Amino acid sequence: MKVWGLVVAALAVVGCGGNDNVASKMIDQPDFEPEGQAKCKVGASQDKPLIVEWPSGERADLEARSRQGGLVVVRYEGCEMQILSRCKAPGAYAYIPVTTKQDTLVIQNEDELYANLPVGAVKLEGKLQSAGSLNVTMTLVGKFAADRFDVIDNELEGACDGATHVVVGMNVGAFEFFAGGSAEVGGGVRVGDTVGAGAKSAAKRETLSRDGSTDACMTASTDDEGPPTGCGASLRLEVAPLAPAETAKTKVGPPPTKLVCPAGTTLTDGMCQPKMSRTCPAGMEFANGRGCIPLIVPLQAAALPTKGSPVLGPDGASVTIQWFGGYQDPYSRLANDTLKAVMARHAGRVRLVFRQAPLSFHKLGRPAAYAALEAFAQKGNNGYWKMHEALFALKPLTEAGIRKAAEGLGLDMTRFDDAMKRDVHKAKVDEDFAHFNAQGFRGTPTFTVNKDIITGAQSVEMFNLAVARAVAGFDGRQLPIPPRAAAAGPHRPLVQIHWFGSFQDPATARMAPVIDELLKAYPDRVSVIWRDHPLPMLDRSRPAARVSRLASGGRGWGIVHTLLRHPTELSDDAIVRHLAPLHIEEEQVRQALAGGKRYDAPIDDDLADAKRFSASQVPTFFVNGIKLEGPQTLAQLKAAVAKALNP
Repeated sequence: MKVWGLVVAALAVVGCGGNDNVASKMIDQPDFEPEGQAKCKVGASQDKPLIVEWPSGERADLEARSRQGGLVVVRYEGCEMQILSRCKAPGAYAYIPVTTKQDTLVIQNEDELYANLPVGAVKLEGKLQSAGSLNVTMTLVGKFAADRFDVIDNELEGACDGATHVVVGMNVGAFEFFAGGSAEVGGGVRVGDTVGAGAKSAAKRETLSRDGSTDACMTASTDDEGPPTGCGASLRLEVAPLAPAETAKTKVGPPPTKLVCPAGTTLTDGMCQPKMSRTCPAGMEFANGRGCIPLIVPLQAAALPTKGSPVLGPDGASVTIQWFGGYQDPYSRLANDTLKAVMARHAGRVRLVFRQAPLSFHKLGRPAAYAALEAFAQKGNNGYWKMHEALFALKPLTEAGIRKAAEGLGLDMTRFDDAMKRDVHKAKVDEDFAHFNAQGFRGTPTFTVNKDIITGAQSVEMFNLAVARAVAGFDGRQLPIPPRAAAAGPHRPLVQIHWFGSFQDPATARMAPVIDELLKAYPDRVSVIWRDHPLPMLDRSRPAARVSRLASGGRGWGIVHTLLRHPTELSDDAIVRHLAPLHIEEEQVRQALAGGKRYDAPIDDDLADAKRFSASQVPTFFVNGIKLEGPQTLAQLKAAVAKALNP
């Protein structure tokens, strides 16, 4: 399948202030050396291609892949790029907001065309010749960046034949791509149909494609956790070549670099990241460089009334999925097939409630919602869900198509036309949207599965896990997740285990392989969170604990796991040596070993939790809040997990 763009899911907020940092230069075109470079060759100048000429339909299809977890893998050769939809690389994307920037790129010759638009260049040669120039006006608000760049080919999972590159970055915002009539950046820039002060334009101009709203982009902030609604258009893609396994074996670590960070930021995990307050609201945790992000334990949705809303499934179902979506939203359309599969798998114990949440920039979103609700009024649940399917089948959604769908269902068209003309169902849509806003939801589709929350067009597996949590009676009996916690396992587990341990303690170290086996036994149900409990009599326990705070999540777990394998070899030099294969820079390790508030405060927080929950010895485990003291066998831990799964 030939694909033409990328939109990745917004995960968490990472920011850098000022105009002098690396992020502020993301909108710049790549350097290139046209002389002697073959037109269709992926060279240094073509690893950051613009993607503004790629159809929006293909972008939507690709987003579905990017939301399934892992990094997107491509075959990128010459002037062709193919997304390997059944292949993924380890890693995740995070959103980096930047100060809103506007720029214009003018392409005037084939060298510039192939350097910036290599995949679409062949088809655009004629247009360039006839128009004299191709132009892109861009508004940039941020970038989705991968958490790793050095993927080895033997780390790939799935059907990966022909894979050459991994998608490691994506600039987002709004753009217009047009031929002729080039705009120049002065006091303003022309985007869409608006010319700002100081912009210039020639007489003849042909718009080739556009996406995103400049007005929406102007609401962006460097505090955003994702691009503003209507401002997530793909601008420029960044790919990195896969490393052959045999080459990777000889790699000792990244070359040493010295990065000077601008005022207001600090060097953390190899990047300039903002200095932030550690205080976060309820339900959030602080992650260095990322700010306040959702806890691993899911957010809790408020119970919502279902009376007057269309329902699919039995009234007595133990699990209720409420779906906030819109019929002009491409991601809601993607989610529709997923929800059908979920309902089929859990027939009899799950019911689905659809909440109307048409977004303001989807002009036919409300008319489609009114039409669906009129079908509900005339023919009940059965009529509603038939209209629901008919509306999602319309590509594109049009007024004529909506009316034809109503006729196809045999609705009373006189009554239908009257209801549409008088906005009879406006109050119901307003009510649903009020619930949407009251919960703090930002985009569609958003789902609640009993009290669990799922955002975006997620996989069937994600919904199955949420349903399993609800069926198991999950009640959130977890300890709070600390900032920058090292963790292993799924982000939405049925069972959460807090492991209080001390480096240099042999009993804690002996538990590491047991925990590995436990995670293998419950790959999609159990998460383990490491909690530092350094014992005062073990002099190398706290220095090792400081180093464990160099990264959070899975990368932090790798540090913890590595240190636990060497409980008697924890000198400064030994720790540096142990962590070298993880590509943790020596300078960072030695800075952590020296101590300081950044490293000691989180350890003290863990010790305070240990005291609060009476975890006086190590190791101590809390399995969904149930305390187990001292070393445990695999059988004992499995028994505790079974009890948590079946309370």
